Amino acid sequence: MVDLGGKPLCAYVLEATDCGCFQKRLVVTRWNEVAEICRKKGVEVLLHEEPLQRDTIRLGVEQMEGMEGCLFCTADQPLLRKESIQALVDAFLADPSRIYRLSFGGQGASPVIFPKAAFAALKKLPPAGGGSAVFSLFAPPVLVEALGKEELMDVDTVEDLTQLRRLLAARY
Repeated sequence: MVDLGGKPLCAYVLEATDCGCFQKRLVVTRWNEVAEICRKKGVEVLLHEEPLQRDTIRLGVEQMEGMEGCLFCTADQPLLRKESIQALVDAFLADPSRIYRLSFGGQGASPVIFPKAAFAALKKLPPAGGGSAVFSLFAPPVLVEALGKEELMDVDTVEDLTQLRRLLAARY
Protein backbone atom coordinates (compact mmCIF):
# COMPACT_ATOMS: atom_id res chain seq x y z
CA MET A 1 0.00 0.00 0.00
CA VAL A 2 3.02 2.29 0.18
CA ASP A 3 2.73 5.26 -2.16
CA LEU A 4 4.91 5.28 -5.23
CA GLY A 5 4.40 8.14 -7.65
CA GLY A 6 0.92 8.92 -6.39
CA LYS A 7 -0.52 5.42 -6.31
CA PRO A 8 -0.15 2.31 -4.17
CA LEU A 9 2.67 -0.06 -5.05
CA CYS A 10 0.24 -2.91 -5.75
CA ALA A 11 -1.57 -0.87 -8.44
CA TYR A 12 1.43 -1.14 -10.74
CA VAL A 13 1.32 -4.92 -10.91
CA LEU A 14 -2.44 -4.85 -11.48
CA GLU A 15 -1.79 -2.60 -14.49
CA ALA A 16 1.05 -4.77 -15.82
CA THR A 17 -1.11 -7.90 -15.70
CA ASP A 18 -4.05 -6.15 -17.38
CA CYS A 19 -2.80 -7.24 -20.79
CA GLY A 20 -5.82 -9.17 -22.01
CA CYS A 21 -3.97 -12.46 -21.98
CA PHE A 22 -5.58 -14.09 -18.93
CA GLN A 23 -8.87 -15.94 -18.69
CA LYS A 24 -9.07 -14.98 -15.04
CA ARG A 25 -7.25 -12.60 -12.75
CA LEU A 26 -7.42 -13.20 -9.02
CA VAL A 27 -5.65 -11.45 -6.17
CA VAL A 28 -5.28 -13.44 -2.96
CA THR A 29 -4.64 -11.10 -0.05
CA ARG A 30 -5.00 -10.59 3.69
CA TRP A 31 -5.46 -6.84 3.33
CA ASN A 32 -8.81 -5.07 2.96
CA GLU A 33 -7.07 -2.05 1.41
CA VAL A 34 -5.59 -4.19 -1.36
CA ALA A 35 -8.94 -5.90 -1.90
CA GLU A 36 -10.63 -2.51 -2.35
CA ILE A 37 -8.08 -1.40 -4.96
CA CYS A 38 -8.60 -4.67 -6.84
CA ARG A 39 -12.38 -4.33 -6.79
CA LYS A 40 -12.14 -0.78 -8.15
CA LYS A 41 -10.04 -2.14 -11.02
CA GLY A 42 -12.45 -5.01 -11.68
CA VAL A 43 -10.07 -7.70 -10.44
CA GLU A 44 -11.50 -10.64 -8.50
CA VAL A 45 -10.29 -10.88 -4.89
CA LEU A 46 -10.03 -13.68 -2.39
CA LEU A 47 -9.65 -12.11 1.04
CA HIS A 48 -8.39 -14.49 3.72
CA GLU A 49 -6.85 -14.63 7.20
CA GLU A 50 -4.51 -17.61 6.78
CA PRO A 51 -1.02 -17.04 8.23
CA LEU A 52 1.43 -18.60 5.76
CA GLN A 53 2.56 -17.95 2.19
CA ARG A 54 1.68 -21.54 1.33
CA ASP A 55 -1.90 -20.82 2.42
CA THR A 56 -2.11 -17.94 -0.03
CA ILE A 57 -0.75 -20.17 -2.80
CA ARG A 58 -3.13 -23.02 -1.98
CA LEU A 59 -6.17 -20.72 -1.87
CA GLY A 60 -5.24 -19.16 -5.19
CA VAL A 61 -4.54 -22.45 -6.96
CA GLU A 62 -7.86 -23.86 -5.73
CA GLN A 63 -9.55 -21.06 -7.68
CA MET A 64 -7.67 -21.92 -10.89
CA GLU A 65 -9.19 -25.35 -11.49
CA GLY A 66 -9.88 -25.80 -15.18
CA MET A 67 -7.09 -23.43 -16.20
CA GLU A 68 -4.06 -24.60 -18.19
CA GLY A 69 -1.73 -22.71 -15.88
CA CYS A 70 -1.43 -20.01 -13.27
CA LEU A 71 0.78 -16.91 -13.12
CA PHE A 72 2.19 -16.20 -9.66
CA CYS A 73 2.99 -12.53 -9.40
CA THR A 74 3.69 -10.62 -6.22
CA ALA A 75 2.46 -7.07 -5.66
CA ASP A 76 5.91 -5.65 -4.95
CA GLN A 77 7.37 -5.48 -8.47
CA PRO A 78 6.11 -2.12 -9.73
CA LEU A 79 8.39 -1.96 -12.77
CA LEU A 80 7.00 -5.06 -14.48
CA ARG A 81 5.89 -4.33 -18.04
CA LYS A 82 2.89 -5.67 -19.89
CA GLU A 83 5.15 -6.67 -22.76
CA SER A 84 7.26 -8.91 -20.52
CA ILE A 85 4.15 -10.49 -18.98
CA GLN A 86 2.81 -11.11 -22.48
CA ALA A 87 6.12 -12.71 -23.54
CA LEU A 88 5.95 -15.01 -20.50
CA VAL A 89 2.38 -16.02 -21.37
CA ASP A 90 3.25 -16.54 -25.06
CA ALA A 91 6.12 -18.85 -24.10
CA PHE A 92 3.83 -20.82 -21.79
CA LEU A 93 1.15 -21.16 -24.46
CA ALA A 94 3.73 -22.63 -26.86
CA ASP A 95 4.36 -25.48 -24.37
CA PRO A 96 2.01 -25.48 -21.36
CA SER A 97 3.70 -28.47 -19.75
CA ARG A 98 6.63 -26.44 -18.38
CA ILE A 99 7.23 -23.85 -15.66
CA TYR A 100 8.22 -20.40 -16.95
CA ARG A 101 10.05 -17.65 -15.06
CA LEU A 102 10.72 -14.09 -16.01
CA SER A 103 14.47 -13.52 -16.01
CA PHE A 104 17.22 -11.12 -16.91
CA GLY A 105 20.71 -12.13 -17.94
CA GLY A 106 19.92 -15.78 -17.23
CA GLN A 107 18.84 -15.08 -13.64
CA GLY A 108 15.31 -16.36 -12.98
CA ALA A 109 12.92 -14.41 -10.80
CA SER A 110 9.24 -13.72 -10.33
CA PRO A 111 6.68 -13.79 -11.86
CA VAL A 112 6.35 -17.49 -12.61
CA ILE A 113 3.77 -19.46 -14.59
CA PHE A 114 3.02 -22.96 -13.33
CA PRO A 115 1.27 -25.56 -15.52
CA LYS A 116 -1.87 -27.29 -14.29
CA ALA A 117 0.26 -30.40 -13.69
CA ALA A 118 1.88 -28.50 -10.79
CA PHE A 119 -1.38 -27.52 -9.08
CA ALA A 120 -1.57 -30.60 -6.81
CA ALA A 121 1.99 -30.05 -5.55
CA LEU A 122 1.35 -26.32 -5.06
CA LYS A 123 -1.64 -27.14 -2.83
CA LYS A 124 0.60 -29.29 -0.58
CA LEU A 125 3.63 -27.06 -0.01
CA PRO A 126 5.62 -27.42 3.23
CA PRO A 127 4.96 -24.75 5.89
CA ALA A 128 7.92 -22.59 4.88
CA GLY A 129 7.56 -23.37 1.18
CA GLY A 130 6.91 -21.07 -1.69
CA GLY A 131 6.14 -22.04 -5.27
CA SER A 132 9.81 -22.69 -6.01
CA ALA A 133 9.54 -25.79 -3.82
CA VAL A 134 7.90 -27.60 -6.77
CA PHE A 135 10.60 -26.70 -9.32
CA SER A 136 12.44 -29.95 -8.63
CA LEU A 137 9.36 -31.97 -9.63
CA PHE A 138 9.53 -30.69 -13.20
CA ALA A 139 12.08 -29.97 -15.88
CA PRO A 140 14.07 -26.84 -15.02
CA PRO A 141 11.97 -23.70 -15.50
CA VAL A 142 12.17 -22.03 -18.88
CA LEU A 143 13.60 -18.53 -18.50
CA VAL A 144 11.90 -15.76 -20.45
CA GLU A 145 13.96 -12.61 -20.75
CA ALA A 146 12.40 -9.42 -19.37
CA LEU A 147 12.80 -6.20 -21.32
CA GLY A 148 14.91 -4.73 -18.52
CA LYS A 149 16.63 -5.79 -15.31
CA GLU A 150 14.65 -3.26 -13.27
CA GLU A 151 11.45 -5.22 -13.90
CA LEU A 152 12.69 -7.93 -11.54
CA MET A 153 13.27 -5.47 -8.71
CA ASP A 154 10.99 -6.11 -5.77
CA VAL A 155 10.32 -3.92 -2.78
CA ASP A 156 10.73 -5.82 0.47
CA THR A 157 12.42 -3.18 2.63
CA VAL A 158 12.57 0.57 3.15
CA GLU A 159 15.99 0.47 1.48
CA ASP A 160 14.47 -1.21 -1.59
CA LEU A 161 11.80 1.47 -1.75
CA THR A 162 14.41 4.22 -1.46
CA GLN A 163 16.44 2.64 -4.28
CA LEU A 164 13.34 2.35 -6.45
CA ARG A 165 12.40 5.98 -5.88
CA ARG A 166 15.96 7.04 -6.81
CA LEU A 167 15.77 4.97 -9.98
CA LEU A 168 12.46 6.52 -10.95
CA ALA A 169 13.65 10.04 -10.13
CA ALA A 170 16.70 9.54 -12.35
CA ARG A 171 14.45 8.54 -15.25
CA TYR A 172 12.08 11.48 -15.03
